[in-house]
Amino acid sequence: MRIPIKLPMKVEKARAIIEDAVHERKLPKKFLKEPHRTDQAMRVGWRIIKDWVHSQLSLVLMNYAEPVEIFLPYVYDVKTNKTVFEQMLEGKLKQMALGYEEEK
Repeated sequence: MRIPIKLPMKVEKARAIIEDAVHERKLPKKFLKEPHRTDQAMRVGWRIIKDWVHSQLSLVLMNYAEPVEIFLPYVYDVKTNKTVFEQMLEGKLKQMALGYEEEK
């Protein structure tokens, strides 16, 4: 059985971090211009997600965790166009989510 997963790639947040890095002179000024900034944001963002997935799958291989423990928040409902986590923020588990929102 296949279960759709949607991992949280947030390009706009990555673009903002890249802009800050340019202003702090950690990256060249070319990354302020498009399409360099967006391309770099996509590469960095997906690399972080790839590394995270690799780490999580290592936990599964070591029998430290089950795939459902790790990926449940990212299970994607094609009917609602939302992940389990997004539905939790909006729905019946909103009280639990309120604690999460206050921590941000």
